Amino acid sequence: MSVTESPDPARKQVKCTLSLVTIRYLVALSRRGTHGRGVSGVMTALIEQGVREAFEKGYIPLFEDTGDHS
Repeated sequence: MSVTESPDPARKQVKCTLSLVTIRYLVALSRRGTHGRGVSGVMTALIEQGVREAFEKGYIPLFEDTGDHS
């Protein structure tokens, strides 16, 4: 995983590799506009939705935001 700094200090950019089929689904969702605008918007929406679901199901603990986002 490759992590780079973002202009916003509370965020970092992460690069990932996806299958072509997954990218086609992301493009289709971005065209529908149901999960965001553009592929990166759809990716962000789905990742954030998945993390919230993981909290709710108890897969990962909720931690206090200490400002350390590493």
